[in-house]
Amino acid sequence: MRRGRRSTAATFVVHAALTGTLAPRLPAIKSGAGLDDGQLGLALVALAGGLLLGTLCAGPCGQRFGSRASARAAALVLCAALPLVALPSSLAPLAVGLGVLGLAAGLLDVSMNVQAAEVERRSGHRVMSGLHGLWSLTGMAAAGVAAAAAAAGAGPLAHFTVVAVALAVLAAVTGPGLQPDAAREATAQEAPPPAWSPAVAVLGAIGFCAFVSEGSAGDWSAVYLRDTLASSEALAAAGFGLFSGSMGLARLGADRLAERVGPVLVVRAGALIAGVGLATALLVHRPAAALAGFAVLGFGLGPVVPLAFSAAGALGAGRDGGGIARVAAVAYVGSVAGPAVIGGLAQELGLRSALLLPAALAGAVAIMAPRVGGAQTSTTTGSTIGRRLRRS
Repeated sequence: MRRGRRSTAATFVVHAALTGTLAPRLPAIKSGAGLDDGQLGLALVALAGGLLLGTLCAGPCGQRFGSRASARAAALVLCAALPLVALPSSLAPLAVGLGVLGLAAGLLDVSMNVQAAEVERRSGHRVMSGLHGLWSLTGMAAAGVAAAAAAAGAGPLAHFTVVAVALAVLAAVTGPGLQPDAAREATAQEAPPPAWSPAVAVLGAIGFCAFVSEGSAGDWSAVYLRDTLASSEALAAAGFGLFSGSMGLARLGADRLAERVGPVLVVRAGALIAGVGLATALLVHRPAAALAGFAVLGFGLGPVVPLAFSAAGALGAGRDGGGIARVAAVAYVGSVAGPAVIGGLAQELGLRSALLLPAALAGAVAIMAPRVGGAQTSTTTGSTIGRRLRRS
């Protein structure tokens, strides 16, 4: 189990480092391709569409090949695709490159979360939030490297190539340690619910809202700081770094906190903190306030997705990841809709007004929070992890 957890953690690192590398360099890519906010939004729709398609493919790929093989293949494709994004000089090829990158990222995302759920199942302890915390801290570190590269005048192509090679080596070395899939033993007392049960729908909606809000920081924080608030490129890149860092810190303690006070309270309080914090920062309209706002957004949203995925891990058995694959598919619709909606609103109302949408969606997460606790409690009856979590 130690080897499996380490290998799963390494897979989270690969995914996060690639995400943290891309997002802060979007202003440079946008400038190099000669795009405006609306065109960049369209290009990001291709990225989000690829993410959604990769998520939808994760179930069939997991059923046929297992999540271990899917994760190993997706990690290597993701590394190979990153440098290609820095090459295009117009909208169409950039959209194609982002689509391929998104496809691999979506498949890897579901596969690594299925691996995390398998570690939880085998060990009987919560680890999902901690692994997501590692993801966020890695994203912060990658954003810090991106800020340094931008300040040093390094172009995105050279930067992306070095990062991709290093991560490909890590993925190749640690991939064999991932866990083999093991279908859960279903008894009459814990039969899996229908594929699209109300629990799946609500957990998917929580993920949808959270992914739109997270995407606002990942895709638009640097652009907002650079273009709307006239910050330097290095300071703009720091916005995503602060977001990832605060999110990582919140996630590192979320497993233990959820065991103490329950996941519902953790999700509801975090969502309210995120929404109020971002809205306040946008109203102040200063670079320092924006940096603080994205940091608060990350801290509040940090526990939401991992606790939702942990609950979804109990919503179906089998090698395809069951509940996680279906909930992730619904959630990634937010990644598809978010960039286009925010880009369109930015064209009409300005980017600052457009970014109020994630604050509103955070409020919706607070309303739906009870499902995060109810789904997991009702679907883990009789399982090893359910018994241990109830005792804790």
